[in-house]
Amino acid sequence: MKSRFSAYAYGHYQYIIDTYAHEKKSTILVEDIEHSSEGCHWIALVIHHSKKILTTTAVNHNYFVEFSAFYIINNTLCEMREKSSFVLEQGQWRYLDGIIIKHDELSKLSRNQICPCNHYPTAWTLSKSPTKAKKYKHCCGK
Repeated sequence: MKSRFSAYAYGHYQYIIDTYAHEKKSTILVEDIEHSSEGCHWIALVIHHSKKILTTTAVNHNYFVEFSAFYIINNTLCEMREKSSFVLEQGQWRYLDGIIIKHDELSKLSRNQICPCNHYPTAWTLSKSPTKAKKYKHCCGK
């Protein structure tokens, strides 16, 4: 999950395709993923919980992850919460599908407020010191 989030944050959309389960790869295009992320600045990932389900055959092992991904689009902080399903294929966990259980606009951002990435320990642009937190216009709002 973390590597897929990183790929979204850095715009490595081919990696996202490469980590899909085999049965889903043929239905997803790089251009579709790129288009869905257009204008998004992904800032943080919070894993709420995960669970591995063992079945009788190795092919059917599943792993479920519930997470929130925080991003900024059009000066608005948003949260997308999803329950994702992963399947074990040839020794690698691959994304099978997900159910979005929450997709909310959390707040409008002003240029002079402290950047919201300072509130998430997993933020990509986290300031080194909370006392030197950057304003949005100098951080994620550039």
